[in-house]
Amino acid sequence: MRRILIEKDSINPKTCSYGFPWKHDSICYNFRMPAESVAADKIGEIENKADIETLVIGCDLSDYGFIDEMIGLEQLYIYSGANIYSLDFIKNLNHLTQLYIADSHIESLDPLSRLIQERKRLYDSESDIHKRLFLLIEGICINSDKNLDGKPLVEQGLYISEVIINHKRIKRDHYGIRNIL
Repeated sequence: MRRILIEKDSINPKTCSYGFPWKHDSICYNFRMPAESVAADKIGEIENKADIETLVIGCDLSDYGFIDEMIGLEQLYIYSGANIYSLDFIKNLNHLTQLYIADSHIESLDPLSRLIQERKRLYDSESDIHKRLFLLIEGICINSDKNLDGKPLVEQGLYISEVIINHKRIKRDHYGIRNIL
């Protein structure tokens, strides 16, 4: 499986630092650092997209549609999402366990909600406990300048360790769902 960093220029991904919004160390521990770098103007040359498990994007791109071909993607980190208005590019990412999108203009979480519903359906139909564990989601963090409500994401019944929407942690406890600032 491949781990890729996309930046304006091709750089050594091992020299980069990666910031995380996660409260729980386990999510950070499970992050797989990119091993190869691709310049933003060379995205069209990426081959074997289904073999990519980690994608980190550190610069603004004009289009994110190429991500929907990365069907094996488990970790997606977009540190600069100034041109992201929709999450439609995640619709095929059934293996996604970590999603981080910063500084976006995302208007709706519906594509993410549909993805979580599909993961829940797969989880409920799987009898092997080990395979079920791979259907859970470790973390979702989306920051947008639009008013987004993340509560429906955790109400769908699939365990998600952390959900952060517009800098607000959404936590489920035995009293129900509440926002933690």
